[in-house]
Amino acid sequence: MTDNKTAWEERRRAERINALSAIRGLASDLFEMMKKRSITNYKWPKGKILGYRTANAAGQAHGGFQWIEGWNEAPDWNPEPVCGGGLHFLKWGEGASGLLDWTDSATHWIVEADESETVTMDDKAKARRVYAWKFDSRQSALEFLLQIRPESVVHGISHHAGDESTQTAGYRSTQTAGNESTQTAGDYSTFTGGIGTVQICRYYNNDWKASVQIVGENGVEPNLPYVCRQGVWTRKDGER
Repeated sequence: MTDNKTAWEERRRAERINALSAIRGLASDLFEMMKKRSITNYKWPKGKILGYRTANAAGQAHGGFQWIEGWNEAPDWNPEPVCGGGLHFLKWGEGASGLLDWTDSATHWIVEADESETVTMDDKAKARRVYAWKFDSRQSALEFLLQIRPESVVHGISHHAGDESTQTAGYRSTQTAGNESTQTAGDYSTFTGGIGTVQICRYYNNDWKASVQIVGENGVEPNLPYVCRQGVWTRKDGER
C-alpha cells in the first residue's frame, strides 16, 4: 500500500511540475508578445524575413484587419499558397505593386516574420503572425529595408547618385543620377540623368517588355526628368 501511495504521489508531483512548466512557458510567450521592440539599431535575426506593406490612414487593410505596432496575428491562418488566410506583405519589398496603397493618406509598415511561418507566392507573401513597425513615409520604410538588404528591388523609392552609377528600382520610383550612369526602374517611374546615361523602363503589356533611351541622344536632354508610361517616354513637364 505504501509503495502504491508513494508512486501515486510521485506521479502527482510530476504532473504539477509539468503544469507549472507549461504555465511558465505560456507566460514567457505572452511576455514576449507584449514587449515593444524598437526599430532603432535593429539587427536582422537569423531565421526571420522582412517585408513591406501599406494600409489606409487608420491602419486598416483590405477586409478591415487592424494593423498595430507590435505583434499581429491572422485570425484565419491557412498555410496553403493561396490568397487570403494570413497577413500579406511584399517579401523584401518585392512583388506586385498593385497590392500597395499609393494614396497620400496610406500608412507604411515594415513587418518581420518567421521564415518557417511564411508562405511565398508569385507576387506576395503571407505569414501566420508578424511583428510590425509603422513608418512616417514610404521612403523611410523602404530606405530601412534597403539598409538590411540592399539588393532588393522595391517600388516607390527615390534614389540619388553621382556619375557612373547604377540604379535599380521597381514601379513608380524616382531615380536621379549623374553622367554615364545606368538607371533601371518599373512603369510610371521618373528618370533624371546626365549625359550618356542609359535609362531602362520595364513595363508589362501582355508580356514583360523594356523601353530604353539614352540621355543626349534623340532629343533626350540631360538633367531633366522623364516619365515612362507603358514604354512611352515624356518630359515630366509635358514635353517630349
